[in-house]
Amino acid sequence: MRVDQSVLLEQAKCYVVGIQWVLHYYYSGVPSWSWFYPYHYAPFVSDIRGFSDIMIEFELGKPFLPFEQLLGVLPPASKSLLPKAFQVRDAHSCQVWNLATRTLMSI
Repeated sequence: MRVDQSVLLEQAKCYVVGIQWVLHYYYSGVPSWSWFYPYHYAPFVSDIRGFSDIMIEFELGKPFLPFEQLLGVLPPASKSLLPKAFQVRDAHSCQVWNLATRTLMSI
């Protein structure tokens, strides 16, 4: 993926939305169960500018079930901590748990 100005702008925008999500979470409760920051790294501080008039709205959605939450954070090597129904057959399998449909799917 080529990183150009539009990618940096989108990354910075998502970061600002993420900061708003965290503030809302601590002061008012969960603003959205499905929102996530889609990048691996934060932008440079110098790239976060021009967002004073941004309108941010979250869709609350539904909370994940406890084992679905674990599927999102546990590494594959920890699969033995989950019930058999949630375990992928082997650590190199190309199957993932689809949180939207709550089913195991091949990728």
